[in-house]
Amino acid sequence: AAAAAAAADSGAEIAGSGAGAGGVAARTSRGTSPHRTTPAGVVGNEDDALVFDSLFESGNLDYAYRIGANEYDLQLRPDHKTTGHTQWFFFAVSNAQRGVSYRFHITNLNKPDSLYARGQQPLCFSTVASSQAGMGWHRVGQSIMYRKNGKKRGGRPLFTL
Repeated sequence: AAAAAAAADSGAEIAGSGAGAGGVAARTSRGTSPHRTTPAGVVGNEDDALVFDSLFESGNLDYAYRIGANEYDLQLRPDHKTTGHTQWFFFAVSNAQRGVSYRFHITNLNKPDSLYARGQQPLCFSTVASSQAGMGWHRVGQSIMYRKNGKKRGGRPLFTL
């Protein structure tokens, strides 16, 4: 019930447009907390935790919660100058291990429908794949789902990718 991305290196940026908890949070929002952070998890060794970064133009990851050894709940900052809409995502991930699959759940999208429900995959840019094979942005992920998650914001239901 989430988007899964296999990471083959430790320098990937994830982006997409959304049409449409356990563990301890690591805040990545602007202000008093840093953008680059390793989530403090309740599962696994901290040395193997992913590091999330949104300290760059248009980066919008707000929180990352480690909920399993290779699984994360993510919350986005609302789009600028809106009443809380979240229609896209853009963040970087590092410390990924080759051959390990990671599962991300973006839990605060607010459109009732999404192209992800019809097979669209998020975009990924890998610095390693770019330098070694000249690969640019490409679609990634498997078992991608978009569904209502039972949470609400402003009386409106939220959705998880």
